[in-house]
Amino acid sequence: MTRTEQDYRELRQLPLDERRLWVQGRFPEGASPQWWLAMVESAETAVSPVRDLSDDRRREGLEFAVSLLDLALDEGGMSPCYSAYWTVRLAALALRFRTPITRLPEVVTPDGAARLALQRLPFSREEALVVASRRRHNLQQGEDRFYSPGEDISQGLYRPCEEVLLLQEVERVLSSLVWIADRIADDQLSREIGSWLNLRSALEI
Repeated sequence: MTRTEQDYRELRQLPLDERRLWVQGRFPEGASPQWWLAMVESAETAVSPVRDLSDDRRREGLEFAVSLLDLALDEGGMSPCYSAYWTVRLAALALRFRTPITRLPEVVTPDGAARLALQRLPFSREEALVVASRRRHNLQQGEDRFYSPGEDISQGLYRPCEEVLLLQEVERVLSSLVWIADRIADDQLSREIGSWLNLRSALEI
């Protein structure tokens, strides 16, 4: 068993109110984003539709995965958008079960996950379009380019600015909303998601 697998097993066995202290004790300087990702990926795998689990075990597994995402966000191991992306991903996973899970956590229903995702987006649609347009203009002018293999990075000129990083996070969230867009029950929410998804090509940089 790897250390990561052992960490996951130990964390999974703890009550909700003890997990934060366990993580802080295990990582006094803070757990890395890579570690949090490994924990969430393990939680996702544990509730895979191909596994023969009872309804209760699936629900408990999804609740644990949601608690990990909340904790990762609180502890700085995931950004708000990345945490939202994974929440939508769990909601999409829940839709794959042949028999719907009863008493599913609201946040991993299509409507709950979509609402969370919209709340976490750092820009309005108008702001996102402005950032994407500015990014394209800078690229056309040869500015703010990303690093290409073989280029000299000694000058440190290729790190994207904060707003570009945030726009990339928006794109990640929108890519996940595609998975649940046609299963959203609330009409107003569905229209809002549709309006965002219609911007995807305009936001590409």
